Amino acid sequence: MRVPPWWLVPNLLALDAPAVAVVWQRFLGDAVPVAASVVLGLTVWGVYLADRALDSRRSHATDRHRFAARHFRAFTLVGTTALAAAGTLAWLALPAETLTTGAGVAAAVGAYLVAVHAGRLPGGKEVVVGSLFGVGVGLTAAVGPAVVAFAGLCVANCALISRWESAPDRPGAWLPASAAAVAGIAAGFSDIRVSVAVAVALLALGGLHAARRRLGPAAIRVLADAALLTPLLA
Repeated sequence: MRVPPWWLVPNLLALDAPAVAVVWQRFLGDAVPVAASVVLGLTVWGVYLADRALDSRRSHATDRHRFAARHFRAFTLVGTTALAAAGTLAWLALPAETLTTGAGVAAAVGAYLVAVHAGRLPGGKEVVVGSLFGVGVGLTAAVGPAVVAFAGLCVANCALISRWESAPDRPGAWLPASAAAVAGIAAGFSDIRVSVAVAVALLALGGLHAARRRLGPAAIRVLADAALLTPLLA
């Protein structure tokens, strides 16, 4: 069995999405409790492991899907455990208001998983995933425009990755361009820290898109997710 390069391991284990979620949660929120970040990280990781495992039953087109197919039982077990731990900690440590809002987002995520894996969501997956990710991360944030900016950034990220993996040379890029425009406009109504983080991330994604023919599919996906870690530079 071929050993994957070290830089691909976080992506294969679906650890990049929880890292982005927690970084932005603490960046957008005001004095976010550690328990809230642990709950968010575990929830995102569990959902991504479950989604990846289910996807691997239908497609082996990418390294991450082939890895999930080889370790289907482990993905299922760890994903279920992560979600159970997140639910238990949320019940014990988070305020009722956060629990209520979080339950609504969790229901929407559950509906998405059922719809997409039952074949009832033929299009718009990137918009749904990016929007739910952004809203879930922004539950502890008090400023609406910043959450909209982050959600737009997530949609642009998802749409570009999907485009690179399916048809990198297809003309037109209206969805990522539209999402980037929403992110940029909303960031303009946020504080300067958010504006800079969103702008640098968008520039990085644009640079990756321009260099897509020179980068391999695995490397460009890893770099696209790394581009969302711009709050670490603040």
